[in-house]
Amino acid sequence: MAAGSNPVIPTKTDINPLIISGFICFIWAVATRIATNFEIPNDNFGLEMPEENEFPEYRKALLRDRGGDAGKRWYIEFYAWDATDKKLKRRTYYLPAKYKTKYDRYEYAKQAVAAINKLLRKGAQLNVPKINNSVRVQAERKRTIREALEFAYKIKISNARPETKKSYKGIYKDFLDFLDSNRLGEKTIEEIPKKYFYYYFDEIIVDRELSNATHNNHLNALKTFFNELISREIIDKNPLQQIKRRKHIARKNEPFTTEQKEAIEEYLLENDRLLYYFTRFIYYGFIRPTEILRLKAGHINLHDGIIVIYPEVSKNAKQQTVTINQDFRKILEEMKVSEIPKQHYLFGADKMKPGPDSLLRVRVTERHIKVLRHLEIYDGLVTLYSWKHTGVVNAYRAGVDIKTLQSQLRHHSLEMTDIYLRSLGMVLNNELKDKSW
Repeated sequence: MAAGSNPVIPTKTDINPLIISGFICFIWAVATRIATNFEIPNDNFGLEMPEENEFPEYRKALLRDRGGDAGKRWYIEFYAWDATDKKLKRRTYYLPAKYKTKYDRYEYAKQAVAAINKLLRKGAQLNVPKINNSVRVQAERKRTIREALEFAYKIKISNARPETKKSYKGIYKDFLDFLDSNRLGEKTIEEIPKKYFYYYFDEIIVDRELSNATHNNHLNALKTFFNELISREIIDKNPLQQIKRRKHIARKNEPFTTEQKEAIEEYLLENDRLLYYFTRFIYYGFIRPTEILRLKAGHINLHDGIIVIYPEVSKNAKQQTVTINQDFRKILEEMKVSEIPKQHYLFGADKMKPGPDSLLRVRVTERHIKVLRHLEIYDGLVTLYSWKHTGVVNAYRAGVDIKTLQSQLRHHSLEMTDIYLRSLGMVLNNELKDKSW
């Protein structure tokens, strides 16, 4: 270009077409990445935050990329706490089908895994019980004692066992009746003089002549309701805090005598074989009556010689196992448990026969007491639990060591088993018996 001349401005036709094409491809790629930006599913991968701050057990989310094979569906795997079943549950989340390339899948999965793990760290769970919105709104304002107790009661029974629900319901209604009879139901908790709370428990003992155990059961349940209100900052202190439990002497663990055991077994074998089978679960397996009523055929594993006590069956909501000894195995084979549908209860609602519906505990108790009375054995001390006490005594006398008994009893410590054996009159140290000095 000559000095002093104007610069040449390139026209459209002067720009290299390859540059234009490359620029367009770059813009398209960026737009595509933006369009496929990560989005959390509406259901937060099925996870929910509980009402209270809880941080249960979980296992971190991981990508399962099927060995890098883009021809297969990739998924994310994680384990979260199930708030209803009270145990860890495996969950899988499949990557959306729109992500075709490995790059897109890895990018999406990286963000999805991070989002899931963030939720798990914050305490997110599966199947969190829902609280009615109208109840939640009430929690935000000052309320009457009736409203407050109704709120706490609904929360406590939302995830309670049937037996606990029944107990809570009776105590809840009984206390409301007391409040209404004294025209206190429409007052706030703070407005009620402390003396009325004492009056209620005095009435249980003095006027109604109920036991110390009943007094303590009512006190424990109502304290639980009020503590629920404290934890939710609805009240500042528990109005029952100063009321003490009454001394309660627990009933002695009473096994059957050899003569009683043989008489009952002989009668049951001839007249009520289903009840006989039921007592064998207590005698050999040391299984609680309420747990037996939740057992299904699928919980029996004759191949491995165990009964699995699942959390929904167990009293303490933990999965445990019971060993099937040779005598117990014969009973289970006689019952033909392997032929019962796996989802059927071993002792169902139809006269204790296996079936799809569960049987009430009271029906078994009544049936057992009827036999004891017929044999003139019933004295108020021996119960269904006496089969457990009798089984433990006989097992110990047969040489079963305390560690094995602890496992079968599902006690959390040897000390607990030691105390239990002593309550049955078992002397645990036999080393000095035959010694002299």
